[in-house]
Amino acid sequence: MKLISLSDFVLEKNSFGLFVKNDEQIRKYAKFLQRDLTLSMFLPCDSNEKPFKGKPLSPNNDAEWLRWENEEEYIKAKALILFDNVSYQKVESQKGVRFYSVGDTQVFNICDDGDNLYWHHYNIESLLNEYDETINVNVSF
Repeated sequence: MKLISLSDFVLEKNSFGLFVKNDEQIRKYAKFLQRDLTLSMFLPCDSNEKPFKGKPLSPNNDAEWLRWENEEEYIKAKALILFDNVSYQKVESQKGVRFYSVGDTQVFNICDDGDNLYWHHYNIESLLNEYDETINVNVSF
């Protein structure tokens, strides 16, 4: 027997018409799990999937007080973020690279200039399979 992911199983069984109309939420969730990860699921990004760059408003570079190039577009992009609890760290030996994580699970690395993106996970389901806690996602089914 070949093991397949739950989302593949649900979608395959659905193609045979085994789910009733009330099970639409199951199908939507399975399709959601198969979505490819994008940077805008974790960070506010412009329409080209480039993270917004801010300029500090206060002289002490307080990250909470940033002026964004297009404030309105930034606010809309921030509302589209799916994953809470995203953090990053810089590693001294990797100058100019940030390692982003959800909880303790590393998801991607990206250079400070927004280029050279490297994914550790490729879809939502693969991220969930490694993550050992509940991930809060800003979406409903």
